[in-house]
Amino acid sequence: MNSIAVDIKDMLVAEAGFVFKTNLFIAKQPTKINNCITVIDTSSTPIQTTLDSVNYYNDSVQILVRHENYLDAFQLAETIVNTLHGKANELWNDTYYLYIGLVSGPAQMSDPRESNSKQLNILSINFNIKRHSDIQINNNSSII
Repeated sequence: MNSIAVDIKDMLVAEAGFVFKTNLFIAKQPTKINNCITVIDTSSTPIQTTLDSVNYYNDSVQILVRHENYLDAFQLAETIVNTLHGKANELWNDTYYLYIGLVSGPAQMSDPRESNSKQLNILSINFNIKRHSDIQINNNSSII
């Protein structure tokens, strides 16, 4: 199973038009690109094991939206929320996603790299994700 940030990156590339390593990054924000998003794995709750031995992962992810213009930053954040929030029962990179839900945000943050004279707009969005990799596909291509 991938890092949750990798799968979220793939969802945003496929469904929201972001371009990996151009305006979408994982884990580390670029130093020279101001208008971008960064997907960061954050802490999660313990793995939930069911009676049928399926391990459900309760993951979380933070997405930082950085832009020179506040309204543009907010529009990018809204695109991300509309793409991810409520996504359910989907298969991505051999992992079954039961549900992705918005927890908080977009919330304004400051950029620690910049002085007050050149402040970039940073918005933080947080999602909880429930997924598992113990999948079986039946002959009708549905997940059991």
